[in-house]
Amino acid sequence: MSESFLIKIIALGDAGTGKTSLIRKFAEEYFSPKYLPTLGVDITTTDIEVDGQKVKLLCFDTAGQEHYGRLRPQYYKGANGVILVYDITTRPSYESLGRWFQEMIREVGRPIPTMVVGNKVDLASEMRQVAPDEGRSWAKGNGCFFTEASAKEDSSEKIKEIFITVAREALNRGIHRTESPVH
Repeated sequence: MSESFLIKIIALGDAGTGKTSLIRKFAEEYFSPKYLPTLGVDITTTDIEVDGQKVKLLCFDTAGQEHYGRLRPQYYKGANGVILVYDITTRPSYESLGRWFQEMIREVGRPIPTMVVGNKVDLASEMRQVAPDEGRSWAKGNGCFFTEASAKEDSSEKIKEIFITVAREALNRGIHRTESPVH
């Protein structure tokens, strides 16, 4: 028997940045071009292996619309990591990173592993508004990991690495829960 770990990751960012698409690509290896806004929160559970350890990830996909702001604090409870998403073609979503990051710090009460993801790089050639160096600099200045991605065009393995990086850091910091033994 070996231990299994439970890690809760919250996806944060403005509406339309692609949080749901990233989670679906990760958990289901699927991309849908249809945009349906998340209402409140969607929870996806998936089992992965991180450095030889069994991990159950709970991915909380939060609504980015402002009118859901009062509901969000309850979803932060027990969070072990964050995927903070902005759309590289929409500068206001990048400018909102600080607000999302501060909300997370306030609600979680301690630093937790955070991956900043500049999403929608498949649209970079014609629509990019945020340079990769801007996102990288913001992430570094706030002690976060950084990557750019396309939930639409990147491989499932590349998207999976985003979540594995956050889970690995939560395990390394010892900020996770242990599940009952796995047979």
